[in-house]
Amino acid sequence: MTGSHQPTLDRKLGPIDAAAVVVANVVGVGIFMTPGIVAAMIPNPLALLSVWVAGGVLVIVRLGTVIPNAPGNLGLIQVACVVALRLFDVENDTAKTFSFVMFFALTLPLLIGGAVATALTGLNIGELRDRAQRGAIAVPHDA
Repeated sequence: MTGSHQPTLDRKLGPIDAAAVVVANVVGVGIFMTPGIVAAMIPNPLALLSVWVAGGVLVIVRLGTVIPNAPGNLGLIQVACVVALRLFDVENDTAKTFSFVMFFALTLPLLIGGAVATALTGLNIGELRDRAQRGAIAVPHDA
């Protein structure tokens, strides 16, 4: 087979490829760089441990609320917070209080932002509901 040709790939990176490589390096290295930086900024070992506990609680809460629950995820956030904080020997009442505070801290900015956006459009909630219903009727649904 004297005329066979092996396919080759061009060795070049475009702007999107280069940006992807940079982002991958930043994210991949960040997990190894960040703990040392945080430890240098927090000289008290007990405070550093509390930062790690807070991070652990947030991870457990986020993993516990991956699947949304109608009509909202208040129950899921509360259960995940209580479970996560109980792992760190926090009392049940304190964990429940924290779960409500965290829910409102996460939800209130979204509610305010939605209200401001709605006000800026010049519409009211009734008009938005009517438009959504008309749009839902106009779109055919598969059975």
